[in-house]
Amino acid sequence: MNDHPSLRAAVIGGSTIDTLTQVVGELPVQCGFAVLLGHDQPGLASALRATSKLPIVDAETNQRIEHGRVYLLPANMDVLLQHGTFIIAPPSVPGVQLDRLLRSVADDIGRNATALILDGVGTDGVLGIKRIKEAGGVVMVGPMREGALGELPRATLATGLADAVHGLEALGSQLFRIATEPHEALEDDAAKRDIEAVASDTLRDILALVRIRSGHDFSQYKRATLYRRVARRMQVCQAATMADYHLFVRQHPSELAHLLRDFLISVTNFFRDPDAYDALAKQVIPKLFADRTSTDQVRVWIAGCATGEEAYSLGMLLLEYRDTLIDRPQIQLFATDIDENALAEARHARYAETIAVDVSPERLARFFVREGGQYRVTQELRELVLFSPHNLLRDPPFSRLDLVSCRNLLIYLNREAQERVLAMFHFGLHRLAERYAPPSILVDPGCAPRSAEHRSW
Repeated sequence: MNDHPSLRAAVIGGSTIDTLTQVVGELPVQCGFAVLLGHDQPGLASALRATSKLPIVDAETNQRIEHGRVYLLPANMDVLLQHGTFIIAPPSVPGVQLDRLLRSVADDIGRNATALILDGVGTDGVLGIKRIKEAGGVVMVGPMREGALGELPRATLATGLADAVHGLEALGSQLFRIATEPHEALEDDAAKRDIEAVASDTLRDILALVRIRSGHDFSQYKRATLYRRVARRMQVCQAATMADYHLFVRQHPSELAHLLRDFLISVTNFFRDPDAYDALAKQVIPKLFADRTSTDQVRVWIAGCATGEEAYSLGMLLLEYRDTLIDRPQIQLFATDIDENALAEARHARYAETIAVDVSPERLARFFVREGGQYRVTQELRELVLFSPHNLLRDPPFSRLDLVSCRNLLIYLNREAQERVLAMFHFGLHRLAERYAPPSILVDPGCAPRSAEHRSW
């Protein structure tokens, strides 16, 4: 992610010509980010060129983006950002162009991505917004005049992931401030170590306030991750330093709820990292069912399940393999998280129709039903999964497990906490079970697999 750490971009989800010309017209000549704007309105390009201080450029494939330019993206095409360069092609799945754009921008430039959602029909964009947040970027929604919110802004607000909500007045200026304003907590180079020493004490005080307010202790999370999450809230609250933000939090206790929401973000999607799921289906799952009969149970724990996509993805793989058997064991998945709101979404089991970009037509037909412009997980699959609150750093593990999947949490924990959690996973596994963990996690000898049959995937 982010081969060019100085590259910044803002994606604007379209609106009326008047609104877009106002927003873009407020951006200064020395604009420290690129603006990516999808459009299908005749006359928009000429209106922008007449009012904007920035060059208006028609996006082309293999074109490298530059700061201080507004790129008009072609309608009804997939436009992706890879290594700071546009890749434009006919859509692989219709109706998900904004999602694919936002996800590619988040994957390419990480926390330097900003999304401004002004309008939109349906839910195209919701999954991309989640990816922007996961990568550390900022999500803005506007305008907030009565009756002016379209379907996508409403859907964005419903996710609880919007960092800032603005009216039309000075919206472009707000976008410029949020997309470009640097903060001490965003700096990673060695020259900032003295600032980080002070910030560390301030961060500890902020974490104490979060713990008192919510009961959640984030002291064993990686400091770099926490700094970035705090920095995002600093941008929104216009706090120049972490000390200023600490004061703001003390004066505005409601801000702690927003910060907690950012700390808890662990966004995923169906079948994320398809190669890993393919390896799991071919190399691991058949072993889970070996020598099992209808009186046995295959038990799987998904730790840090977020809003349920990973749990349901594993459930689909397990059901698909079980269908090939004559004597079919029972299946039980335990899916846990500390985020009660995410668990509620997972139990609700309704997802945006744009999941079609991640789920094959065959799986959509078998494991989902269409309900009011959304996909709902079928009862057969829902009944396999028990969603419950669980804190890996505090609560005891599940037992007699055949598989543990923890793909969304370990990367955020410090090394000591990782080792403790991995040891706990081993404790809960059957002797010949498998552990499915992200390959980026380094395991010290004390937490190494107990045998060749215990592997990380």
